[in-house]
Amino acid sequence: MTSQPPAPATGWRLEQPTATPGSHSHDTGADWVSVAAVCAELGVSRSTWSKWRGRGAGPRAARLPNGHLRMRRDWIEDWLVTLETVAPVVDESALVAGRRARADRRWA
Repeated sequence: MTSQPPAPATGWRLEQPTATPGSHSHDTGADWVSVAAVCAELGVSRSTWSKWRGRGAGPRAARLPNGHLRMRRDWIEDWLVTLETVAPVVDESALVAGRRARADRRWA
């Protein structure tokens, strides 16, 4: 006769909760990314990253007990979306016309 394991306490789950794409749950299966990996993905140097962080312009990050920074993948994606919506739409024909007008004033 084998003994059965004790029943889990109320509210305790055996399986990890699964997050749906786009849900910002705080599960332990979150995809954490290092600063080096983010810099490589974005094609920027570590010094550029440090400048962004100094200005408060980088993505949200968590500092680990060992002092290293990590970002969740969804934090990075949310930050990138804010950059897309903030970037102004530039009318290139207006830029060219403005350059011509400035050049005409210089030579007049």
